[in-house]
Amino acid sequence: MQILVLGAGSWGTALALTLSDNGNDIWLWSNEFDHVQEMLATGQNAKFLPNKFPDSIQPIADFTKQAKQAKDIIVVVPSHGFRGTLEMLAPHISDTARVCWATKGLENNTGLLLHQVAEQVLGKDRS
Repeated sequence: MQILVLGAGSWGTALALTLSDNGNDIWLWSNEFDHVQEMLATGQNAKFLPNKFPDSIQPIADFTKQAKQAKDIIVVVPSHGFRGTLEMLAPHISDTARVCWATKGLENNTGLLLHQVAEQVLGKDRS
């Protein structure tokens, strides 16, 4: 299965490694181009979780193509970036993809729970 993990911090990387260990192909997105270049060059996420990546994990800096191909999309970004990430993602999701998140907290400026943010951005059927 092809899974897109949005967020290459410690938690996103740990999830990507676990999902990869279970036989999935993973695209691991970071919004920092230099971070992606470092992961590609070293084959690991030395900044957050320095485990060697298996071949099934591909760091990426742009997820527009992968969002259309992924069967599952996991959002693992800090809560203050949750809405913005979903807004970038929304136009590119395939009709059959499942979206979930491993982000905790509330939206900073509104106090909304994350499922409420997802409903506003992605629609009721997607959240």
